[in-house]
Amino acid sequence: NNYSLRILTIGSPNASNFRDVGYYFNNSPMEYDGCQVTPAVMVAVLDSISLQPWTTCDNNFGQANTFVRDTTGPICGSLNVRGVIPGCNRTRPENYFIFRYNSSSQMQGFQDLVNAVPTGNYILLYSWFTGAYSSLDPLFYSTLTSLGYNTGNLGDNTPYAYFQKKGSPLTYQEQHSGTQTDTVILNTQLNSNWNKGTITSTTLGPSSNWESLHWNQRPKESQPYVDSVSVSIYGLNRIFNTWDLLKSGIQYQSGKDTTLSWINASVYPNIRLETFVEDDSIKTPPQMTYWRVYHTEVPECALNPNYVYNLQSNPITEGDTLKLSIGIENLSNISMDSLNVQFYLYKPNRDIIQLDTARLDSLRSNQSLIANVRLNSTLGLSGTNSLWVDANPFGTLHQPEKYHFNNIAEIKFNVERDNINPILDVTFDGIHILNGDIVSGKPEITIKLTDENKYLALNDSSDFKVFLTTPSSSTPIQLDYQTLVYGDVLHFTPAILPKNSCRLNWSPTIINDGIYTFDVSAADRSKNESGKYHYKIQFEVINKSSITEVLNYPNPFSTSTRFVFTLTGNETPTHMKIQIMTVSGKIIREIMLNELGNIHVGRNITDYAWDGKDEFGDQLANGLYLYRVVTDLNGQKIEKRETEADQYFKKGWGKMYLMR
Repeated sequence: NNYSLRILTIGSPNASNFRDVGYYFNNSPMEYDGCQVTPAVMVAVLDSISLQPWTTCDNNFGQANTFVRDTTGPICGSLNVRGVIPGCNRTRPENYFIFRYNSSSQMQGFQDLVNAVPTGNYILLYSWFTGAYSSLDPLFYSTLTSLGYNTGNLGDNTPYAYFQKKGSPLTYQEQHSGTQTDTVILNTQLNSNWNKGTITSTTLGPSSNWESLHWNQRPKESQPYVDSVSVSIYGLNRIFNTWDLLKSGIQYQSGKDTTLSWINASVYPNIRLETFVEDDSIKTPPQMTYWRVYHTEVPECALNPNYVYNLQSNPITEGDTLKLSIGIENLSNISMDSLNVQFYLYKPNRDIIQLDTARLDSLRSNQSLIANVRLNSTLGLSGTNSLWVDANPFGTLHQPEKYHFNNIAEIKFNVERDNINPILDVTFDGIHILNGDIVSGKPEITIKLTDENKYLALNDSSDFKVFLTTPSSSTPIQLDYQTLVYGDVLHFTPAILPKNSCRLNWSPTIINDGIYTFDVSAADRSKNESGKYHYKIQFEVINKSSITEVLNYPNPFSTSTRFVFTLTGNETPTHMKIQIMTVSGKIIREIMLNELGNIHVGRNITDYAWDGKDEFGDQLANGLYLYRVVTDLNGQKIEKRETEADQYFKKGWGKMYLMR
């Protein structure tokens, strides 16, 4: 216990401040005022251990404030002590001694008291009123000198305060004032010993069976059993992880050797001892001789990467599988039951993912097992991750063992984010159209997305956004997988690895002619966009079947020429023939529909290229040749569609020039 001690005295106290004179612990008065106005030295003695002051009850050194106890009343220190106090009005023992300067017997008593104080106790001296000290009984100065103070510092008729721990010169303090009316204050710090305390053992166990407790302590005093000593036992509850008081107050006399078989080790695998000691005499704790607990030990396992350690790779490509194998060894001579191993993962943002809990075989003494964990996808884990392994984790299936710190490991690994954009491809009836091209009113629109990532399959239809703007509205319509738009919904075909390519199909029936806008955006599983801008294109639908004049390109040509034309409607011709003849009208080559290759509604340039040879394969001469196109759809002639190219045709006949 720490206390602040304050001594306050006034050279000439009066009725308004008499009670201020005294000494205080932590600003609480221990004693105050004086007895009459005759100058005197006030003496207080504090016990070195308890800091309790000596009182005038049965302590008579011839002081002015002698307390005479009524022998029929209670002993000193009890309440309502009856006594006779000569010359003062207090009816209690006082916590100081008053010695008046003008009494030789009291000055002798002052010296006797100081000599009687044991070394180590505290002595407080302060003035009550003042006197001409140099002309007083020499015993006053000689007593101060015997305490080690220089009386030359003390001026006549001035207040003073002295403090010391007897026998310890470094503790000596003194305060003086130069005038009789001044106030003197002396402040210092004190500490005392407690009269009780505890000693706590380290945590004992874990154990599979508690057997017995043996302990012994000896008092520091020579007399036996002066100290009060007992032991309490606490158990660590494995279910609630709390320290429960199992037994308290096992007495020294009867419980030094006692059984512990009543402790259930399955509930309390760990215990702790606490001895309580109390000494109200000299406040010294008894000395621990020994304490011992006998019990049955438990096994000990530990992670052992030297046995097996295999992390699939580090760094890992985002989306790849994470696989870890690590060895666990039993370091003891005691076998363990089936062993639980818990795995969990801290993501870069410190969110936790609980992974599998492996249930391994029994771990025999001095043998090893292998724990495995697999995370099928590392999607969303880009950055530095921490994979944690906890063998025999705490919980309902935890098995008691000596230590747990060596059952836990942290394995850091990096996941490299997929930063490559996927490739978006959009076709109409298998053709990559140009902006403004004509397409069929019944097109087969295919949206294909391809990604280089070998692990993150494109299998999420929500990664696509498809919009259609019609000629009659400027507000786009979002196409989805449930709502019919022009008679159809989007159809999603997910990717199947290792070929990471998915597809959307839409086969509308567009009955209204006009210009439409098609808007597509897509992202891969790592949310990489297919491009900085959306795929956005306009196309025109003309439901009436027609064909433009067929141009050959290039014209003139030397080695080969192809045929360019545009079809409208919803179907391609069922019959088409290109006749090539000389200027004299002789047919030299007929190119049929099946030779031209893929023909579709919209802008066409034939796969077939005429090489300038006749139907027998003979090379034709340089010069001008005529040609015409004959088409029909299901037996009906297809109407010609007017274009600027019509000026190069006369009654459906075109000209081409072969030049080598």
